[in-house]
Amino acid sequence: MKTIDSALKTVEGKWLQTLFTHCKEIFSQTYLPSHDETHHYRVWLFAKQLIRELDQANYTLDANQVEKIILAIFFHDTGLSVQPGTEHGKYSRKFAEDFFDRSSQKPIDDLDEVLTIIEKHDDKEYAETFAEQPAYPDGLFPVVNASDDLDAFGITGIYRYAEIYLLRGIQGKDLAIQVLENSANRFQHFYNTYVFLKRFAEQQRIRYQILQKFYHDLVLQHKTGNVSQSTGPSAVIHQIEQCILKKKLPLEQVCKEVENGSNDSYVLDFFRLLGEEYNSNSMVIQ
Repeated sequence: MKTIDSALKTVEGKWLQTLFTHCKEIFSQTYLPSHDETHHYRVWLFAKQLIRELDQANYTLDANQVEKIILAIFFHDTGLSVQPGTEHGKYSRKFAEDFFDRSSQKPIDDLDEVLTIIEKHDDKEYAETFAEQPAYPDGLFPVVNASDDLDAFGITGIYRYAEIYLLRGIQGKDLAIQVLENSANRFQHFYNTYVFLKRFAEQQRIRYQILQKFYHDLVLQHKTGNVSQSTGPSAVIHQIEQCILKKKLPLEQVCKEVENGSNDSYVLDFFRLLGEEYNSNSMVIQ
């Protein structure tokens, strides 16, 4: 464990502040809280957890591999700043290429591997091509891919799915159904790969179940005609649409505004938990 902790510390010392700041600059003209620099930082936190879990299971990554992972992570969704659709990976790759062309840091070996991971990070068919590789669990692409997927679960995942799907024009029952399908594929892919990390995998299952319950309840609201702007999952979605997509308020301000403007315990509890998750995973260097 000491070796991997040393590698993580070295890589973060070299890259973390630079990458976070650059990612923040990329999103400075684009309002997309669900996928901005805070998302990239959370994905890195999940990657660190996963890397440590793999190390304990005798899948040890070296410093060069860890460096490639942090570089891929901090560029993987930058393309959403210009293309909010599912083809954003190629735009993310271009942001990374431009950065490395101008960077004063020593180029890493096999930069093309990092660029490919960035471009293909959300391509599940591409991800399946790794399944036959003997070292699959500690491969660089699987670690980045899984770490990104893990930020789609829990309370934060509920919000992130709602924001990006609403932005793409998907609403109501259709939104809930598509989230349930997409998240199920994400979790199954993660679980199939990392089920041997029993404690870690179970932690993520619980977070996945939180997301699933919310969107199952949203489907039920629509099926029974109980859609409401004041209570339940539909009220949460309404607040996200009004406060974030229309008013473009910072997420922290949204949580405070809901607290001051809603009397519904379901809505209040959701945004309280969202605020707590958001604050606990905030970047310490701003």
